[in-house]
Amino acid sequence: MKGLKRGDIKKCCGCGRGVMHGGGLMLFRLSAEQHLIDPSAVHRAAGLEAMISPALAAVMGPDEDLTRGIAQQRDALVCQECATTRPLLELMGSAGAEAEEEEGG
Repeated sequence: MKGLKRGDIKKCCGCGRGVMHGGGLMLFRLSAEQHLIDPSAVHRAAGLEAMISPALAAVMGPDEDLTRGIAQQRDALVCQECATTRPLLELMGSAGAEAEEEEGG
């Protein structure tokens, strides 16, 4: 893990304050991607596993994607207070809204 330089430090995506506002020395760097499961691909993989065993299916079957990415990766910094009191998906939603505002308003 590499550290963060001064230019990498942004405000908390949850509360909008500096990541050390409460005096805490810990912050969290979050990264999330949103995916959608492809039921057809999952059924094909499960069927092959049922016919020839999971170990053989992993080697002999197609290495097909079972999900599709539907949203770009979101990265965010979160202060210790928000990380311990707010749901992480809510925080990542806030980070996505901030990113959209920065890109196009």
